[in-house]
Amino acid sequence: MSGKEIARLEQQKRGHGKQTFVLQDDGTLLVTVAQQGNIQHLSMPLVGWESTDTVISELREFARLRDDGILTNEEFEEKKRKLLATQNASSKMGFHP
Repeated sequence: MSGKEIARLEQQKRGHGKQTFVLQDDGTLLVTVAQQGNIQHLSMPLVGWESTDTVISELREFARLRDDGILTNEEFEEKKRKLLATQNASSKMGFHP
């Protein structure tokens, strides 16, 4: 594992065994499925997912560029809207970094 665990979901489904989903702070989703003595592991990056720290850092950078006159206020607001939309999509998946 390269990242730190920030969210975990475990569920037991009849006929499907135990499923564990772990979200790491680097945006990696780890999935473990245990059924009838067999264990399967899957690791995949979540495209478009960003940790809260990354989002805050990017917002600060966009604000600095706006304050320095490199971005207009409209450009700043558009970049902020897109960044927060990406973060909200991650939250809707049930992960809250």
